[in-house]
Amino acid sequence: MQNIQFHPLLRRNHRFNYHQVFIYYLNFDLFSEKRLTTPHKFDSLARKRTISLTTFYKSGKPVSTPVEFVRADDKLYVSTEVSSYKVKRLRNNSKVEIASCTMRGKITGPKIDAQVKIISQEDGKFAQEKLDVLYQGLVYRIMYKVMFWRSKKEVVYLEIK
Repeated sequence: MQNIQFHPLLRRNHRFNYHQVFIYYLNFDLFSEKRLTTPHKFDSLARKRTISLTTFYKSGKPVSTPVEFVRADDKLYVSTEVSSYKVKRLRNNSKVEIASCTMRGKITGPKIDAQVKIISQEDGKFAQEKLDVLYQGLVYRIMYKVMFWRSKKEVVYLEIK
């Protein structure tokens, strides 16, 4: 008779949580014990709505700004005005640090190094669709119209990788 080895969660006479086994099946191949999905650097931002986007002056001095974001395809998208100072700083240095934070900017998670690509309003249709899904409320739509459409300010999108 062959000696069958069981995984620790599946061995005999072991009390286990069914949730643990479900997560195990999702993330590992049962027989080779190879991880099927690799953790992504943005996984710590799951269920978060605001990040602290830290940009840098030419001198290297950091400036943190709390911004609301949406995640799609392992990228984060943020909308901002084209004339904002964070966009000016990003044109000089595309390296940023991000961390989950409160709306007031208090950091609540680990800092993550990332790169930013500035996307124009015409090319940012995908980002705008994702942001519209996130902000379906009436308050956001009114605020967005007042801030950008009435003032005729141009919007750009930041793609964070």
